[in-house]
Amino acid sequence: MKNILIIFTLLLTASGYSQTAVKKSSIDSGGATATSGNIDVIYTIGEVAIQENTQGSTHVSEGFIGPDLRQSLGITDEVLFNDFNVFPNPSADVIHIYFANTSDYTMQVSDMNGKILLVKNTKQVNNTLDISRLARGMYLLLLKDTANHTYNVLKIEKN
Repeated sequence: MKNILIIFTLLLTASGYSQTAVKKSSIDSGGATATSGNIDVIYTIGEVAIQENTQGSTHVSEGFIGPDLRQSLGITDEVLFNDFNVFPNPSADVIHIYFANTSDYTMQVSDMNGKILLVKNTKQVNNTLDISRLARGMYLLLLKDTANHTYNVLKIEKN
């Protein structure tokens, strides 16, 4: 009976010390504060929490969130279209693009950060893009039907 009482007392004492309080802070390896006007943003390096907040024209993100490609590529209130064929993908030299209908098209190749590398405007159904000067890697191909305000974005690979 004495052993049971000792074990019970030890378990009760240990359980009191094992509770963790969550505080409004973070453990990180670094960071800084950025100020713009009356807005202060405190950030850390290597945060695992991801949250986005938008108020008016201000958009704040924390954590590891990729860029908004629609904004980077200059796409506004347009809708997707799928009446095209792109091949070969991956390619080393040339990409062929066939549109189903004749219209005013813009073909734009950007890197993964949204930097525009190639632009070609056409009204033709059969088109080619020369990507031989690009470095090996992944790129974004923006196809815009400017007459009908439709678009689509594809990942292409240069090998």
